[in-house]
Amino acid sequence: MFDPDLGYCQGMNFIAGLLLREMDEFDAFRVLTGLMDGYGLGKMYAPGLQCATVCFFQLQRLLAMHLPELHMHFVMEQIDPNM
Repeated sequence: MFDPDLGYCQGMNFIAGLLLREMDEFDAFRVLTGLMDGYGLGKMYAPGLQCATVCFFQLQRLLAMHLPELHMHFVMEQIDPNM
């Protein structure tokens, strides 16, 4: 309801839950909105998850470049970075 353009994505619950463990509801809400707006985290949860898809692709390429054995293990076990 706070940001109708963004809406709600189930992945947000992990961040909100962590914040609620550490602070009261008011402060957690303020930090969450600050993360979403001020630090651009909201782009990760935007409809279509395009930014998240790009980040997962980048993670996969970085793993292949810098940790090739781990990357090959993930490939052999059919584990995608977005899991």
